[in-house]
Amino acid sequence: MANQRLVTLTWIFTEKFGLIFLSMITFVVYARLLSPEELGVGTVIIAIVEVIGILYSSILEDPLVRQEHLDDRHISTAFWVAVLASLVSILMITCVAWLCLTSNALRWMTAVASVKILFTMMARVYVVQMRRTSNFRMLASRTLLGKVFGGVAGIAVALGGWVRGR
Repeated sequence: MANQRLVTLTWIFTEKFGLIFLSMITFVVYARLLSPEELGVGTVIIAIVEVIGILYSSILEDPLVRQEHLDDRHISTAFWVAVLASLVSILMITCVAWLCLTSNALRWMTAVASVKILFTMMARVYVVQMRRTSNFRMLASRTLLGKVFGGVAGIAVALGGWVRGR
């Protein structure tokens, strides 16, 4: 039993510190590729999207993990509510960006970045299932793999000059 707890803690530790490490690497690369203004604007956009995603995730994920009995109807309902809330949020963020921002590049950056909310929320149901079954190895692996793909995509955007509209 103690051995299982140690393995679980090791995977949780690996996930948390792996995410921090990957974030540091990608931000160092962004700092080298982008101007200070572009990096600052991108960071603000990412922060806004992340805050909304974290808010939704905490509302959805923790109650489902704590649920004594979770059946397919609960999972299906949670998934589709998450998708609907994400799509509404994307629409609202995009509309606010179009109304408040003067730069078309910033408008598009904000709209594209807001799509992360959808992917985050769609994954929450699977995260719940992995947490409930204590499958922290798979959870850590998938989370880190997603962070790698996201970092590579962001770096490709910066390298391609799409941030500057080249």
